[in-house]
Amino acid sequence: MGEIALLPEDVRNRIAAGEVIERPASVVKELVENALDAGATRLRIDLADGGVRRIRVVDDGSGIAWEDLVLAVASHATSKLRRAEDLFAIRTLGFRGEALASIGSVSRLEIASRRRGAPAGGRIRLEGGRLFGPEPHGTPEGTVVEVRDLFFNVPARRKFLRSHAAELAAVTEWLHRIAVAVPSAALSVTHDGRSVLDLPAQDERARLSELFGRTLSDALVRVDAAFDGLTLRGWVAKPSVNRPDRRWELLSVNGRPVRDRLLWAAVSAAMETFVPHGRHPAVFLDLRIDPSVVDVNVHPAKYEVRFRDAAAVRGALVRAIRDALAGETPIPAPPTTPASETQAPFGDPPVPPEEAADAATRPSFDSGATRVRMDGEAFLPGFAHPFSGRAIQIHDSYLVTEHPEGIEIVDQHALHERILYDRFREAARAARVPSQALAIPETIEFDRSEMEFLRVLEPVLSAVGITTRGEGASAVAVCEAPPALSGARLRRFFERLLEETARDGTPPAPELLRERVVRIAACQSAVKFGDRLSSEEIQALLAERKEGVFHLSCQHGRPTSWVIPTAELERKFERR
Repeated sequence: MGEIALLPEDVRNRIAAGEVIERPASVVKELVENALDAGATRLRIDLADGGVRRIRVVDDGSGIAWEDLVLAVASHATSKLRRAEDLFAIRTLGFRGEALASIGSVSRLEIASRRRGAPAGGRIRLEGGRLFGPEPHGTPEGTVVEVRDLFFNVPARRKFLRSHAAELAAVTEWLHRIAVAVPSAALSVTHDGRSVLDLPAQDERARLSELFGRTLSDALVRVDAAFDGLTLRGWVAKPSVNRPDRRWELLSVNGRPVRDRLLWAAVSAAMETFVPHGRHPAVFLDLRIDPSVVDVNVHPAKYEVRFRDAAAVRGALVRAIRDALAGETPIPAPPTTPASETQAPFGDPPVPPEEAADAATRPSFDSGATRVRMDGEAFLPGFAHPFSGRAIQIHDSYLVTEHPEGIEIVDQHALHERILYDRFREAARAARVPSQALAIPETIEFDRSEMEFLRVLEPVLSAVGITTRGEGASAVAVCEAPPALSGARLRRFFERLLEETARDGTPPAPELLRERVVRIAACQSAVKFGDRLSSEEIQALLAERKEGVFHLSCQHGRPTSWVIPTAELERKFERR
């Protein structure tokens, strides 16, 4: 007997499922794509336990005929292809005919459907690949697909699923993509009985405003460009609206949401002179191109595409975005914080206007890009330092002071960050983080998937002195915060926190999460490069330094200071 044998059908289906079905978001993607291909204009998605326990998708599409129900759950059976040539002219979201078979092999799947105009409908079930039915079933026109107990028969796969909150966030992130690509379809989503999304059929701009907030919507610029063989339609936000990640770079090809490196690289090239380094723009574009010159069959989950003429596509995308922003001004470098607006290092009130005016008249020595200010005393080139043992600030970023072994240069941000980190961590452990009620609560907008993470983070935020309340479906109002964490710094704190949490895919254990909150809060509360400090603030900062190895570096491991030995100075100035 030979050693090579055909794999059993159930094994083949499970292997196919491993390529197509990775998590609940994969199931939702396949089911929603099928519904849209069937002409659905209204979709309702009900989830339980992040989609692990139940996913139910109801659509008003054309439905599945009774005689087609068995074929619908068969491997590689589809209504969208008839011959090999059709693979090179794909105009539908789905086309392989493996999704339902793959889902049914690793879950308990039930499909109830009724064709438009048909007198009755039918139902069929799959349980771990075992077929039950079809049988007559009373159901409205359209299709209802319910998937329960995902990976119940593949425990090794199920244990790699993340928390329910993380799985829900992955679902909503993909739904945002399809909602942007197909705004004409109404979409409602509930999770454990709670509404997550409720989007009517609407125009593109209204859909973007609903998903990402009015601030983004008000900054949108229309992109409408046609080139040889392709068109680009959609929106790009003014450069002032940007993010630390690509969450607002939503691109589609012929209506298919994609996460394509070529297209992302083209967006980055188009925006490189507009958006600061390390930030990403808000771009929502659909590329329409002849299906015969784009291959959508290069990724099992159909996330990536391949273009016959990638250079032409890249050039068109860059030109379309730049043309749309032709009237916009590149973002200037952040201005130096005026003395009157400087946040005192440890939550003290801002510098009073009269002191700020006095500070502005202090003499300084300006030598090109180097500016040295001597607080309280005039400093004239050629004269000796008027005092010893006190620090000066240079470049509004470094503190220079005497040291028993020579001269010490202190990184003001790194030192203050270390001080605050130790202070916040100790206070958080004792639940004694100082906070103050904001006279006017700070309202911050988030997208829907970020709001899901915020609900998980609320108890930890409270432990470090930050309290919030919901403001509609996509915003929170911060009511209390540590004194030094307000305004733009508070916004950057939430941005960094959500970026790291979303990157993990799931909130870490409470102790690690508290550590993350403390770390980011310390970084955002600390004085920055470019913050001008008064002599009193400089002395207070240096006085807070503790002896020991820990204050030799910040929480990121960067040194807080650098000592130039006297002997080194003497060598440089040829004194020895």
